[in-house]
Amino acid sequence: CARRKGGGKAPALITSIDSELQIFAYSLLEGLGRSCICAANAATGEILALASRHGEEDLDVNQFSARFEHYKTMESGFLTEPWRGALPIGSTAKIMTLLAMLHADIPLDWTDKTGIYKDIHNANKTAGGVMNEASAAVASSNTYFAHGADAAGFDHMTWAQEYLGMNSGRFCFESVPLKASGLNTDSSNAEVLQQAIGQGTLQASCLVPMVQFGCLASGRLVNRLFTAKKLEDTLPDGTVETEWLNEEPDILVRDAVEMDRLRSVFAQVAKAYKLTLAAEGAEVFAKTGTAQLSTGRYATYLPFAIRYKDGHSYMAIVFRENCQETSSALKPAARELLAKMNALHSRWEK
Repeated sequence: CARRKGGGKAPALITSIDSELQIFAYSLLEGLGRSCICAANAATGEILALASRHGEEDLDVNQFSARFEHYKTMESGFLTEPWRGALPIGSTAKIMTLLAMLHADIPLDWTDKTGIYKDIHNANKTAGGVMNEASAAVASSNTYFAHGADAAGFDHMTWAQEYLGMNSGRFCFESVPLKASGLNTDSSNAEVLQQAIGQGTLQASCLVPMVQFGCLASGRLVNRLFTAKKLEDTLPDGTVETEWLNEEPDILVRDAVEMDRLRSVFAQVAKAYKLTLAAEGAEVFAKTGTAQLSTGRYATYLPFAIRYKDGHSYMAIVFRENCQETSSALKPAARELLAKMNALHSRWEK
């Protein structure tokens, strides 16, 4: 607590951070280089853990002044938190592409005979064969989703992006604005296809895919994440006055008919990743994403969300930047994070 001018304690700021989950999340980032983990309540935006590492060598804020000149020699962006930057979001964008396809009511069965569609190819450069929306999402078929975006068209793609928070001009975090994707009526078809697979000018903070998958769990699109929960002021007579902060979360209800189909598809994806819970009625939704950066390295994502039978819902992301491995390398950390959140969630709900 801070001190009041003239003596006495100032109000204590109580945060939403769960210290056990925070410490655990930070431990999962060991050896991952520039990376972060965020976990939050999917219905309110209340952050439960936000851990980050700045690079192969981590930033020590207690030695910031003494080591400032050294830190300036580190890789670009070292001094900023990994979750603050806007980067291509990779195949996590396929949640928006599939929503556009469903909204456009186009046929969802498609046969990939060549492994390439209008200069978009699959990561393994092989043909996917006969696919539907679920098998394509599990395989993360670039050709399937490029074809789907092409068939759905510009208007449906734009609608889906805005419905899930992209292009809205709103904020996903107080200091991280959602970056507009760049789609406009003069966009080339090639750009639409790039955005369908999370490349091109479709860029955002890594927290945005987390919020989008959280929307599947809660039916709400959170537009602001927060850690400040309440102020407690101890008065001279010993009584405590409480001021609750963020009592009215900035959220939008998302109940389009297509949402249930998205849940079904991305629950199958989570199951394929072995991101599952034994709890009766609990559902997990997930999707990996790997984005090629200008450095030749990758930004990798694994957002997931949990929906319990009683309606409580949580979301999280494991993110890594400037790495040589694809997003599959994040699955072990995501499984451990999921298990830890499941072990702790009952106390969050009290």
